Amino acid sequence: MSVILIDYDPLLYKWDQFPLTIYGILFAAGFVISRYVAKYMFLREGRWRIETDMLLVYMIVGTIIGARLGHIIFYEPHLLNSLNTALKIWKGGLSSHGTSVGILVAVALYTYHWDFSKTKFIRSEREGYSYLQYIDRMVIVVALGGCFIRVGNFVNAESLGKPASKSFGVIHSWPLERDILARLGSIDQIDVALGKNDSLMLLFHFHDRVKDSTILTGYSQNIIEKRLKILARNEGNNYGAYAPIVMKKHQGHFDLSTAIRGIPRYPVQLYEALVYLILFLYLIKIWHLNGSALPTGKIFGIFLVVLFGSRVLLEFFKEETSKFNFSWLNMSQILSIPFFLMGIYLLYETSKSSIDHEI
Repeated sequence: MSVILIDYDPLLYKWDQFPLTIYGILFAAGFVISRYVAKYMFLREGRWRIETDMLLVYMIVGTIIGARLGHIIFYEPHLLNSLNTALKIWKGGLSSHGTSVGILVAVALYTYHWDFSKTKFIRSEREGYSYLQYIDRMVIVVALGGCFIRVGNFVNAESLGKPASKSFGVIHSWPLERDILARLGSIDQIDVALGKNDSLMLLFHFHDRVKDSTILTGYSQNIIEKRLKILARNEGNNYGAYAPIVMKKHQGHFDLSTAIRGIPRYPVQLYEALVYLILFLYLIKIWHLNGSALPTGKIFGIFLVVLFGSRVLLEFFKEETSKFNFSWLNMSQILSIPFFLMGIYLLYETSKSSIDHEI
């Protein structure tokens, strides 16, 4: 098995400042499909109302706010220096742990409301579920949504895995192409091919209007070579040393060619997506077979143990992205441990209730 080259543009279309991306489509598809799965569960239990769609609205808002705040607080706190930058969620930077907290808070706000006469929170008259019963059902669709998002992370070449052997590695070439294209509008096309020893063979085709070799030499030295040097020097990216740039002329058309060493990385985002998909299928199955007979909190406990337990393990194959580094565990692992322990506690408590019920 050899290294796989991932070479496609995740940007599908752009209207002014609003891009249509593969990630965005996957993100939205996760919510849309989750809505129909949730509706199916509520209908099967005779709890569906037309107003139940508001639960999804609460979760969407909780997801966005929690994910962005979690990322800023634990991974890029410098974004707090600019409110304008902090609000640009389409620029990337969403935390799954922040998402988890955001969803828990959102469901709580949906389940309870403040009673001024009693000066306390009381359960809202909605579908009749308790808070944990809502969570038990919602984490099923959260697992499905997480699968879509992790595939989107892979498409975007973000949350990169650590360097891998040729048998397990992938190389994303589009971040390099996007970087060059953003700085050099004179390029008509960039061809990328996988060469020997994991090298990326790059061929830059220039527009026919670029006919002066002096200008082309300037592009080569001041833009392309400069960016290749920076990309090769940066840690945590996909690229290494590069070869000298060669200029060619073919029928009045100029080309520049070079090669840069690609760094194969574990496609850990797809590993996570597979875990989330299997978790979704397992949870929907046990819910379908047992329904309300399951102890309240059991599905939530399984979700926490499997999802965050897998995160602790899979993060050993992923690059650290946080500005904080406290130990041999990365930030994501540190944040996952409390959720994992909560899941253990819930499974212990629900197992006791099952025994008491049988007795």
